[in-house]
Amino acid sequence: MRATRAPKSGDALPAGFTLLELLVAVAISVVIMAALAFMLARIMTGWERTQGRLAAEAEALHVLELLTLDLQGARGPDGPGIWLAATVQGGGGASGAWVGGAKQEESSVRLDAEPFRTARFGRAGMWLRCITTRRGGDARSAEPTAPAAVAYQLIRRAPTAGSTQGRYLLYRSEATASATFAGGYDLSAAAYTTASVAAGSAGSLVSPPLRALLAEEVVDFGVRFSRDAQFPGADGTSLIRLFPKAGGTLEYAVGGDEGVTAGHAPRLFVADVLLRILSPEGARRIAALESGQLTGDWWQIAESESYVFTRRILLPLGGR
Repeated sequence: MRATRAPKSGDALPAGFTLLELLVAVAISVVIMAALAFMLARIMTGWERTQGRLAAEAEALHVLELLTLDLQGARGPDGPGIWLAATVQGGGGASGAWVGGAKQEESSVRLDAEPFRTARFGRAGMWLRCITTRRGGDARSAEPTAPAAVAYQLIRRAPTAGSTQGRYLLYRSEATASATFAGGYDLSAAAYTTASVAAGSAGSLVSPPLRALLAEEVVDFGVRFSRDAQFPGADGTSLIRLFPKAGGTLEYAVGGDEGVTAGHAPRLFVADVLLRILSPEGARRIAALESGQLTGDWWQIAESESYVFTRRILLPLGGR
C-alpha cells in the first residue's frame, strides 16, 4: 500500500471557498429569496383580490337579478294601497336587530352624490319593499303563483353570541302569497309594519329570519327612483328624480295608479340600484376598526376597500 505524504508549506492548497466568498454567496441567496418572497406575496395578494372581486361580482349579480325580477313584477291592486315603499334608514334600521358597529350615522347619508356610485344610503342602508308576482308556484303547490310581499334590508349582526365583531348582511324576506292576501295588498298595513319572524309571515318584512340571508359583507344598499317628463312634447330621455331628493323626506311610497299623473302616463319609470360589497381586505380592516385594533375613518376604509355595483331597472308602470 502506497503511503501518502503530508503537504508541505510550499504545496498548493486544495480548491475551496474562502470565508468572504461564502458570505457573498449567502448574501446573494438572501437577496434572491427575499425577492422571490416579495413576488410570491404580490402574486398571492393579486390572487386574493381577483378571487374577492369574482366572489363579489357573483354575489352582486345574484342580488341584482332578484331585484330586477321583483321590481319589474311589482304591481298594486286597484285602489289606494301602497305596493312599493322605500325608507332610508338611520340608527339600527327597521328590524331593531342592528348590532353596534362604527359606521357613522351622521356621515352615512349622501343621496344626491354624483356619480351615482358614490352615493350613501344611511347607516343601515335602504329598506325596500314591494308587492310583486310570486314565482315558482303551480297547480300542485300550496302557495300558487300570486302577488307576494318581499323586502330587502341591511342588518349588522354579530357572528357569534357575545362577539363585538359583526358582519354586514343583506336579507331578502318574502311573505307567502296567503300571508300577503291575509295582510292586504297595502304595505302600510299593520301586518307589514309589526315585526314577526314566523315563516312566510307578512311581519318578516320588518325582521327577517336568518334563513332569508341573501348576501354577505354588503355595507350599503340603496335605490333611486326616477321617471321621464310627465307631459307630451317633453324630452323623454330627461329623467325627473322622484326619490330621494335633496332636503326631502327619507320615505317613499307608491300607491294606487301611480303610473299616471295629470292624465299622462310616463314613458319611463326607472330604479337605479346600488350595492357596495367589501373586499376581503376591506372586511378585515372594518372588523379591526370596529374592534378597536385599528384607527381611521369608517367610510374612507369602506370606499377604498370595496366593490360598487349598479344597475338601472326599467319598471313597466306606464302600461298599468
